[in-house]
Amino acid sequence: MKHILMVLTATLAISSLVACTDYTNSITTTYDTSKNITVYTRDTTSGTRDAFFTGIDFTDAISDNSSLVANYVEVDGNGSMITAIANDLYGIGYISLSSLSSSGLTGLAFEGIEASETNVLNGSYELKRPFNYIVRNDWTDMSIEAQIVEAYVAYMSTVDGKSTIKSNGGIISITDTDLLWDDIKSQYPICEQDNSAITIVFGGSTSVEKIAKALSAEFSG
Repeated sequence: MKHILMVLTATLAISSLVACTDYTNSITTTYDTSKNITVYTRDTTSGTRDAFFTGIDFTDAISDNSSLVANYVEVDGNGSMITAIANDLYGIGYISLSSLSSSGLTGLAFEGIEASETNVLNGSYELKRPFNYIVRNDWTDMSIEAQIVEAYVAYMSTVDGKSTIKSNGGIISITDTDLLWDDIKSQYPICEQDNSAITIVFGGSTSVEKIAKALSAEFSG
């Protein structure tokens, strides 16, 4: 059984076209070409939706459902999209590339390029979006918080941090020149202090929530 799907992936994030093929018992599915394709989409507040429609140059549909075909179906998350497409032989939608391997769906090529981490990292697969981080500029009367955030950002660039990002769905390169956290931790003496009374607020896209929680747990552990 084959299900058509378009997927959005990650560098922390990215997008791709996919299909799911079931070769169980070598059964070949025959498609009824008279059937209409059902379009599945995320809601207009979704960052994944924004990135996907931007990537395929269909920006009119980022925040306006009227640009979509009639009888589209709106789903509330990546998991819901996977379930919907997996159960609809004539459905099409988009998910994160990091979810592709466990979704039971097969990625479709975009502009002739296969949806894979390798092609995302080498730049040939262009249906993607990088995630950026921002920190506050004014740390008046918050010197401890500023030092903690500085250390946290440094941690993200280490082998330790990048490995955590990668193992939680991020698409990122780890090079031979990347350092371990233990190699640079001494440069951030704030990490040797008891900071249990300090709260650092972390917000952003739900697409990287799993990564953010994993990084924060390791860094504060």
